[in-house]
Amino acid sequence: MMNTLWAVMVIFSVVTAFFSGSTAALTNGIFSGASDSVQLILTLTGALTLWSGLAEIAEKSGLSGGVNRLLSPLLSAVFPSLDRDSPAFRAICMNVTANLLGLGNAATPLGLRAMEELQKENPGDPETATGEMIRFVVMNTASIQLIPTTAAALRAEAGSETPFDILLPVWVVSLLSLGAGMGVAVLLSGKKRKLRKQKAKKTKAGALYGLALPALLLALPAGFANVLDTIGNAALPVVVGGILLWGLVKKTPVFDCFLSGAKNGLSTAAGLLPSLCALVTAVSMLQTSGAMALLVRLLTPVGNLLGIPPELLPLCLLRPLSGSGGVSVYQNILSTYGADSLLARQAAVISGASETTFYAMTVYYGSIGVKNTGCTLPAALLSDWVCYIAACRMVR
Repeated sequence: MMNTLWAVMVIFSVVTAFFSGSTAALTNGIFSGASDSVQLILTLTGALTLWSGLAEIAEKSGLSGGVNRLLSPLLSAVFPSLDRDSPAFRAICMNVTANLLGLGNAATPLGLRAMEELQKENPGDPETATGEMIRFVVMNTASIQLIPTTAAALRAEAGSETPFDILLPVWVVSLLSLGAGMGVAVLLSGKKRKLRKQKAKKTKAGALYGLALPALLLALPAGFANVLDTIGNAALPVVVGGILLWGLVKKTPVFDCFLSGAKNGLSTAAGLLPSLCALVTAVSMLQTSGAMALLVRLLTPVGNLLGIPPELLPLCLLRPLSGSGGVSVYQNILSTYGADSLLARQAAVISGASETTFYAMTVYYGSIGVKNTGCTLPAALLSDWVCYIAACRMVR
């Protein structure tokens, strides 16, 4: 499906450019897209190298085992075929932890590590995604995080008096979109689980974990937003320092472990450039040819039917394709309509509860050479649009 979709994006951009007379802009977009992909891979290489090294320290020091025990009641219900002590399950736990903390730069390298381990356990065609891979990628596109740091920080910068009032809507919308995407992923992949007593206990434990977060939020005082802001800013250095401190306490050779893991991250990054170049160039062509603007006009009636304001359609279309493009549109909404306006709050929830679906698929599957992604794309896109519709209907 990705082969067809990528070709359609490029061809549609070329046709639109010829009819709109913007071929010169499209030509510049092709070269700028290719150049941007190289810049992106350089940025990603640094993050991959750093977090792959830190992940190796966490693994050797036993820290990942502790995270594993904390999250296993929930994740074992999502990945029932994985052994709780397997490297794949541990890597998934670390990835989920990074996502919950809003550490996007850490979540991607840890997610790539999880995909590599899942590929090692792939009993079939190495170019075909397994059910576990599909569920893992869909889970990452749902963007479950405790503190939507970027969305709230941009609102605060734009003058919002209550930048974290989107917290509860982001949690609820994220859970709704995750449930929709995971449901489709399980149904379309044909993997039906037998609900034995042990699995039922796992499901109940997972439900208790999920209910604990909204209950905690309702018990917090109104002024706690400032505390959340502080936590969001401190999360990254605390995690980095905590991993190293734990490694020293456990007498782990932290520097040697870091070098070993960092080398693996560097080799992984090198293999991502072809896939990223194809995707980033296609997105640049959509924007510079006028194809994206045309799509917005064509989909406005559909957006009205779904309850999505036309002002938010550019964000909904760009968010799955380009992180930077989505942020640019979000900032424009904040500056145009005000940081505390209805449209701004709806856009903030969309930005905080969704991810760059095509980027995630390209990076995760491209790193392990998977070409047949199964039902990942329809499940992830359904998750995205459930997020957009729920955000617009919930925030009033």
